[in-house]
Amino acid sequence: MNNKDNTTKNRQYSGRYLSSDRRKTRKRRARQRSIVIVSAIVLALLILVIVLISKSCSNSKKNTKLLGVWQYDQYTEYEFKDSNNGCMCLDNNTHYEFTYSIKENVLYIDFTLDYVTDCQYTYTLEGDKLTLVGGEGTAEVGKAYELTKIK
Repeated sequence: MNNKDNTTKNRQYSGRYLSSDRRKTRKRRARQRSIVIVSAIVLALLILVIVLISKSCSNSKKNTKLLGVWQYDQYTEYEFKDSNNGCMCLDNNTHYEFTYSIKENVLYIDFTLDYVTDCQYTYTLEGDKLTLVGGEGTAEVGKAYELTKIK
């Protein structure tokens, strides 16, 4: 037999002629490897579940009732779009674009133009009535503004 045949033969029977201590050590290492692999899979699945739950919770917090066009007076309208963008329209020619976010019952408006003051309102919705109570950045803190949904 040549050296190549001996190597192949030794691989086929590797572990068969080991002492009991070495066999136990190999079994223990194999068990440890499988525990590590199973633990890694379980951890990956747990992370995936957490990400999916947090993503679904963030989507459910979106207040779809706020979407649409709300009229304050004959000159002022607020439009809230699904993409968290909006527009404050003062007349047919003056429009102030903004992004908005909602946390609990507070509406945060961040105007695109730097010279327009960002603001926040505490809000309540009742049917087609939106009540905004002025907060930080508004003209009058504490003043209530009632808007009516038109679209």
